[in-house]
Amino acid sequence: MAPSTTTATTTLSYPLFAADFDPFDDSYLLVGGGGGEGRSGIPNKITLLDTASRYDISNVADIDLPRSEDSVMSLAVAQRTDDDSSLAYAGVNASTEDQKADKNEHMRSFTVHYPPPRRRGNLALDSGTENGAEKLEREKPGSEGKGDIKQIQRASLFVPSKDAKKETYQRVTRLSPVRYRETRTRLGAIATGLAKASEIVVFKSNNGPHRPIKIDGRIPLSKGEEAGDVDIIDQDKGQYQLAYCTDYEIYTCKYGTGNPTGSKPVCVYVSPHPDVFSDGLARFKLRSLRFLTPSLIAILANTKNQTGVELLVLKTENGVMGEIVRRKKLPRSMKAAIGLDVAVLLDSQHSRQQFVFAVAGKDVSLALYTLDYAPGKGLTRFRHYTTIRDAHPLQMTKICFSTFIAPSEPARTPQYLKLASVSMGNTVAVHTFPLIPHPPSSRKPHYVLATPSQASKLTIVALLSAILVVITAIAYQSLLEIRGGSRPYLHAADYLPPKIRSWIERPYALDLGIGPFAPSSTSTLPSSSPSSSTDEPSSTTRLRHLLSQRPPPRTSSFDEDDDEDVDTDTIVVYHSPDHQGTLHASLHNPEDISSSSTTDDEQSDARSNDDNGATTSQEKNPSPPPHGTKWEDLSHPQRHLWRQRLIDAGEWALDEGEAVLKGVVFGEMAGVVGDAVRGG
Repeated sequence: MAPSTTTATTTLSYPLFAADFDPFDDSYLLVGGGGGEGRSGIPNKITLLDTASRYDISNVADIDLPRSEDSVMSLAVAQRTDDDSSLAYAGVNASTEDQKADKNEHMRSFTVHYPPPRRRGNLALDSGTENGAEKLEREKPGSEGKGDIKQIQRASLFVPSKDAKKETYQRVTRLSPVRYRETRTRLGAIATGLAKASEIVVFKSNNGPHRPIKIDGRIPLSKGEEAGDVDIIDQDKGQYQLAYCTDYEIYTCKYGTGNPTGSKPVCVYVSPHPDVFSDGLARFKLRSLRFLTPSLIAILANTKNQTGVELLVLKTENGVMGEIVRRKKLPRSMKAAIGLDVAVLLDSQHSRQQFVFAVAGKDVSLALYTLDYAPGKGLTRFRHYTTIRDAHPLQMTKICFSTFIAPSEPARTPQYLKLASVSMGNTVAVHTFPLIPHPPSSRKPHYVLATPSQASKLTIVALLSAILVVITAIAYQSLLEIRGGSRPYLHAADYLPPKIRSWIERPYALDLGIGPFAPSSTSTLPSSSPSSSTDEPSSTTRLRHLLSQRPPPRTSSFDEDDDEDVDTDTIVVYHSPDHQGTLHASLHNPEDISSSSTTDDEQSDARSNDDNGATTSQEKNPSPPPHGTKWEDLSHPQRHLWRQRLIDAGEWALDEGEAVLKGVVFGEMAGVVGDAVRGG
C-alpha cells in the first residue's frame, strides 16, 4: 500500500452489490444489496454512509426494501434536487409473481436526504474549505438531524421478456460523469443481464425526482450477446457518446442534438483471434470499459481460463475501427479481474489530465495505475502506483472512485481522491489517496496522484542503481579471477598491462621486492626461475592462471606418443619453507628440468643461500636447473602433502579433480619433502 494511503472499513448486515459516491460531495457513499427474494433473515437495503473521515465510516441513513423482491444489483447517484438531497437510481427486480405478470418494475428512483450540518466536499473547493481531511461533527444518530432515504418512483423500462423463465435483471446503471460544478443534466443508460434478448435503454436524468423517466433510445443486442459494461461521456453543446462492450467487441454511438434517439452503434474494436499455430491460446474476454476522452477508451480484459489480466487503451475517432495505443499486463497473481473504474484528474483549464485506474481482482486485491496526458505530448506509459492486498475477506462486487473537481483557485487545505469497494462479505472499504499540486509553485496547479517528475526520477535512480550493481559485480569477478579465487569466465587478466596485473596477482609479495602489498604465506606464487616462457606477460604469476593457459588435455594414444615432440613449456611448482611456506610457480623448458626423487641430498643444491628472498638470490646468482617430479610420478603420501599445500594456498580445490595437475612438476627449494614423507 502507498505510504500515505488511509483506509476506513465497516461491516453491514447484508451482502453488497452496488456502490456510488455523490458526485458533488465525496463525503457521502450510497451502497446497496441484500439477500434477494425468499431468503429469510437477510434484508434488502440501500444505505447512506458518511465517509468524511479518513479513518472511520458511519451509517447515517438506510431504507429497507421488501424481502419479497430481489436485492439491489446496481445503483447510481444522479444529481442534486436541492441543497440537502440527491436523486438516485437503482436496479431492483420485482417479485417472481409480478415478473410472471410482466410487471417487473425494475427501475427505482430514490431521494436521499443528507443530515445537517451538510458536508460540502467538492462543492466548496472555491472557498478553500476542507475536502475530506477530517470529519465534521454531525448530529448523533437518532436525532432529528439524521438523514433519510425514500423511494419515489418505480418503472419498467425493458421490453417484457417472453421467456418462460423470467431471469432478466438490471445489470448496469450508468450515468455520464460530472465534469463541472454546474452539471445538472446527465445522460443515463441501463443494461439487461441474463436476458435472451438483451438491450440497453438510454434516458435523461434531468426530468426531476417526481416526473416519469423519459426513454431517449433503445439499443437491441444480437442474440446471445450481453452488454458486460456501459459508459457515457459528455461532449460540447449537449452531445454525448455511449460505448458498450460484449465479450469480444466494443460499440459506440452518439446521442444529443441531431441524434435525439441515438445513432446506429458502430463496432470500433474486436478482440483479436490468436495465431492458428499457437497451441492453447484463445481470445481474451472484455470485462469492463471506461471513457478517458471522447477518442480514448480504457478496456479491462481477462485472458482464457483465468490466466491473466490486461489493461488496454483504445484510440478511435468518428466511429472508425480503433487501435490499441497502450497495453499493460497486470501481475500474474491477479489471474482474473472483476471490475474497473477510472478517475479523471483535470486541471482548472481542462488541458492537462491524469487518469487513475483501479482494477479489482478475484484475489481480493486492488491495483492502481496512472497515465498522463498533455497537449502536444500525448499519453505517457502506464505507471504502477500501489497494490492493496486482501482488501476484503470475500469476493469484491463493485469499486468506484469519487469525483474530483479541480479548484479554480489554490486550495488552502489538502485535496484527496477516494476509492470505495464493497464485497459479498457485507464489508465496505474506502481508501483515501492524497493529491499532489503540480507544479507546487503554480497559482493554478494540476492536482495529481503521482507527478510525472517523480516517476522519471524513480526510473533514473533504478537505472543507475542497476548499472552500479553490474559494474561492481564485474569488478569483483575480475578480481577473483586474477587472484585465483574463481575460474576464468571474463578472462580479465588478458586485458590488463603486465605491471598492473603482477601487482594484483601477487598482492602479498613485498618481501620479494615485487609488489606494494603486505606479505602473506599462502596467497602468491612468485617465480623461482628466470627462465619463464617468453610468451607469458610476466615471469611471476598464479598457478591457476598458468593452468588456464595450458592447451586442453590430449585424448588419443597418438598424442601421448608424440608428447616429447610438442614445444610446450612445463609448469614447475616449488615449496619454499624459508619464506613461511610460500608456493612458487613458473614455466620452464622441459629439457631444462631434471628428474628428482625429492630427497634431501638431491634437492640441497636448489636451496637459496640468500635469506632475504628467492628473487634477490636469483639476481645475484643464476639459479641451477629446476628439479622436481611430475604429478603422476609422485607417491600417494607425496600427493597428499601437495594437495594440502595447494588447497591452503587457494590454488586448487578437490572438486576440480586431479586431472588438471597432470604434467605439473612439483619440487622443493629445501629438502623437506623427503623428511615429511618419511615422517608420515
